Amino acid sequence: MDALSIRLLVYRENADTPEQLCFKPEEYFDLDPDEIPDVDSVPLYSDLERYLDNAKDVMKLALEIKNLSDAKALRLEKVFQNQHKSTVTTRSDYQDEALTYREIVCESMLPRELVAEGRAYDLCRFVVNGDTTECVYHGFFHYTDDGKEIEYRIV
Repeated sequence: MDALSIRLLVYRENADTPEQLCFKPEEYFDLDPDEIPDVDSVPLYSDLERYLDNAKDVMKLALEIKNLSDAKALRLEKVFQNQHKSTVTTRSDYQDEALTYREIVCESMLPRELVAEGRAYDLCRFVVNGDTTECVYHGFFHYTDDGKEIEYRIV
């Protein structure tokens, strides 16, 4: 029996129930040959929608990874808005079902009129600790037409 359970729920427009996709660790993670997969192993793809064949009509993705041997769990919920130009992702870490960490990432594509070439995104990361929410990162990412990535960090 696998020590990890990896499940992705896919909520699509006009669907009554979500699709459920289950992954083996080697299908979801980018593992080194001798690496033992765990909840916080590095995924193959940084964007959840890359695990899908078609993500155009997706409204929400919910990933749940559970380590069945030590009761650690990770839950990612990604909500798509504005024709997929904006997302809100919530990361929640658990130990024995107790919340140990929560982070919220908001990403929005800037309007085309504000970007001379390529595309740009506004990205904010917030850590939630009880009743306190702290912005730990705020920046802009500009991807130029020639493939360069430029980061403008504010916080």
